[in-house]
Amino acid sequence: MRRSFAVLLAGAALLLPATAHGQRYVYTTICGACYNPGPVNQLHDDGLHGDGTAGDGVLGAYIMVEADRPPGYPHLWYTAQSIPWAGPRPACICDGGTPSNAYLHDAHIGDVIHFVDGIPVTNGWQGLGIASDHGMPTGAQLEVIVDSPTGTGLPAQRQGTVWRAVGPVEQAGTHRFYFQRSNPGPFVLFGTQYNSMCCFPNLDETPRALFTTSQPNTAMTFEFDEATGLLRATIGGPTAAGGGSWGALKVIYR
Repeated sequence: MRRSFAVLLAGAALLLPATAHGQRYVYTTICGACYNPGPVNQLHDDGLHGDGTAGDGVLGAYIMVEADRPPGYPHLWYTAQSIPWAGPRPACICDGGTPSNAYLHDAHIGDVIHFVDGIPVTNGWQGLGIASDHGMPTGAQLEVIVDSPTGTGLPAQRQGTVWRAVGPVEQAGTHRFYFQRSNPGPFVLFGTQYNSMCCFPNLDETPRALFTTSQPNTAMTFEFDEATGLLRATIGGPTAAGGGSWGALKVIYR
């Protein structure tokens, strides 16, 4: 997506007053002015920045990739209130307690990247409700991982902005899951904290979503929405082992 600076400035001139949730900013390595809070990286709730309706609590921002930023480089980002860039933020905690940022990909010079924060978490969705429209490289594929950070993934298919995988889970109980890139990858993860790069394969601290099954071989639908950064697991009812499109998910406890 490309926009001129004139378009961005025209939008800025029409800003409405901030809502009561407090001002937030996108801190990112795609622009020099994005290391401190300011008008360039401010998130808005005015209905003009891909944030839905003005005053609804959802925030949005468009930020241009500056000419001195390496195109195609996996840039870092996070959202926060009025604080200067604080280095890595806890999008994920790796082994030993080292935090990691969220990542951007395929950010070319002159591209304008959209960020969103404050998406409502309803209807079984889980996560922070933040996302970016450059969250993964062009042509990337996702798979869902249940419980085991080194287990075999269930391939996901994209329908609109939602990645979806369907298959039975063999064991009853409470399980954890997340989506990861299977191509290229699989080191960037979409869990309850968005798009984090962690220490692989020591992913015990990876922020994963939860679901519970009451009987063996329960058919599940796993979803990840690129537009919101949220995940969901929906129970579809019991089915025979191996009856899913890609076979049963074998739950591995660590």
